[in-house]
Amino acid sequence: MRDIWDSIVNFFQTEWAKLKPMSFNDKLVYIWEYYKLHIIIFLTVLISTISIINTVRENRAGGEVVFGVAIVNDMNGNDAAEQLATEFGDYLGLVYGEQCVQANGGYSVGNTGMDYYEVSSILMMVDAGAGNVDVAICQENALQYFENVDDVIWMDLNDIIGADRVAELGDRIFYYTNADGESFPCGIYIKDHPVLAAHSSTLKEPMVVFPAAARHVEYMDDFVDYILGE
Repeated sequence: MRDIWDSIVNFFQTEWAKLKPMSFNDKLVYIWEYYKLHIIIFLTVLISTISIINTVRENRAGGEVVFGVAIVNDMNGNDAAEQLATEFGDYLGLVYGEQCVQANGGYSVGNTGMDYYEVSSILMMVDAGAGNVDVAICQENALQYFENVDDVIWMDLNDIIGADRVAELGDRIFYYTNADGESFPCGIYIKDHPVLAAHSSTLKEPMVVFPAAARHVEYMDDFVDYILGE
């Protein structure tokens, strides 16, 4: 144990000797260049831990999570997510304390320039792949960032709301082309949705898409009816 402690102390002394003569900006560049991965892992673990703690607390207060909503790349997504969770829970007739809808409006993919964006992107990939996201509200350009994640592919709307309903929605349907060149109805445009508008959503062409790994398929058609105001 003593040897381990001595090694840690020596490591920090060596690194401090390198950093001491540097300017503040040079120190930041050095730390980011050599310890970027460590920083991202640390922040990911930290945010994941906070998320788990919050989830446990919310579950204890709100009951079993029956549906998970994610809002992606919306600068004002958190308030909208909270309202969507409450409204959809009411729409389903859930009894507070027994069941609840869980929503997160803080996900981000494809953005750069801040550690937060990289960490929130990792969390979105992890949550979607793990089945914690039953529906994602995002723009078309966000979908490309999931193409290299094996567990995150999108469900065919024909399997959720039926081919007749897809045909009725017409140009509100977004068709996704997968890696094999096959196109299928994947998303429903919900531009000017009242909840998003009320919270000044920064999504220009929002749509709803459903990850194939989702665990609560039984409520997807209900969510479509709710989000379309039906």
